[in-house]
Amino acid sequence: MFSALNARLLVRFGVSRALVAPSRVVNGLSRRTFLTSPRIAFPAAVRPPKAVAAKKPAAKKPAAKKAAPKKAAAKKAAPKKKPAPKKAAPKRKVAAKKPAVKPKRRVVAKKPIAKKPPRVTRAQGPPSRGPTPFIVFASEYRATHTEGTMPERAAAAGAAWRALSEAERQPYYAQSAAKREVAKEAVAKYFSTVDPALLRRINAQRKTKKMPRIHNHTVPKRPMGPYLAFFMETRDASVSFEESAKIAGAAWKVLPQEEKDAYKNRYLEQYKVWKEQNPTASRISS
Repeated sequence: MFSALNARLLVRFGVSRALVAPSRVVNGLSRRTFLTSPRIAFPAAVRPPKAVAAKKPAAKKPAAKKAAPKKAAAKKAAPKKKPAPKKAAPKRKVAAKKPAVKPKRRVVAKKPIAKKPPRVTRAQGPPSRGPTPFIVFASEYRATHTEGTMPERAAAAGAAWRALSEAERQPYYAQSAAKREVAKEAVAKYFSTVDPALLRRINAQRKTKKMPRIHNHTVPKRPMGPYLAFFMETRDASVSFEESAKIAGAAWKVLPQEEKDAYKNRYLEQYKVWKEQNPTASRISS
């Protein structure tokens, strides 16, 4: 027996009852389960035929190249050369090792060290110009007062000199003048015969001790230049040296060239005379 659902399905799809498999009967009763329910056999679906694509005309292949004619039979193979017998490698001669030679040291010639001239002794320097009045008094005071150390005796001599009156000092002034007159002759004789190189050595040695230079006063002084002569003539003593230098510099700049030439010509004449008196002096600066 078919259920009402199955009957409607059969009518709807137009399926014959013969195509439906009968349900399984168990003990004369039909059990309606999913497995025993009649199954519908649908007709097989028919696929439409595939459209055949039009074949493209085959492209013409390029004509194959003609094979080159085979070469003539290969030349007869040359007979194989027998391998030459290997020569034994000559043994290398081991050279005898030479004794290592130490590199010679480069001897650099030492520069000769200029020998410094010997120091100038006191005897080589100029003689004393004579004692002052106080030195004459101090020498007499130390001879009579021998007590105490030298600084103490010198301090005592200074105090005694300050305690003297002007009349008491006059004898010492006279002694000093007489001794300085004798020393003046010795000084003039020394500077007239002294070597200028020795005098330069003396001044270099005194410079290291920060002592003043010794000037040869017997040699006439070098004349002043044109501007210095103009400055000394026009200087105002009532004005300081710095102010006088500024005033003279401004006046020299506006001075006519004729007056400047007059100062220069006078300097050249004085220099010529000075050069004749001092032939060993330095040359004029340009």
